[in-house]
Amino acid sequence: MINLLKMDRFGVIWFAILFLVVLLTKWLYLSPVIKENEDCYLCVIAVLMGLALIIPLLMTALWELWSEKLGKGLFFLFVMCVASLACAYLMDLASKVVLSKLYYGGFLTWQESQLSYLFDDFLHHCAGLFLATLMIYTTLRIAISSEFVDRKMVISVSVILFAMSSSLLVIGLLLY
Repeated sequence: MINLLKMDRFGVIWFAILFLVVLLTKWLYLSPVIKENEDCYLCVIAVLMGLALIIPLLMTALWELWSEKLGKGLFFLFVMCVASLACAYLMDLASKVVLSKLYYGGFLTWQESQLSYLFDDFLHHCAGLFLATLMIYTTLRIAISSEFVDRKMVISVSVILFAMSSSLLVIGLLLY
């Protein structure tokens, strides 16, 4: 397990754990949609967690490739933020594709009205939570990394982006 964590320089595993905590906080406690004898929201969350382990591997690849070729500075921070947006879009798209294949393949037994809620609201909101969580994690990861040039500037910009992302996550958790 320790070797796996050493290979994961960006920290996809830690991000996935953080994202799971956000999803369970939102959908079990703040806005409970998971009730007994209802459609399998936990199955959907399991699919989202699988995607949350796969999609951020793109961030890991970017982290590795960029640090080998160009070094790490303030521009890298903005590239990672743009990559977070791309990953959130990919999360939204991939979750719709995977869950529609599962539904039409007969693995999810949802009613038609619940299915429209799943694709029109639930997955979009989860992609927004994914984006906010990924931005928070990325800015924290960059702020604690000692590999960056111009540490004072990187840390100050990371703190600003962290504050903005955190406030968006709180708004997304509480107001939706």
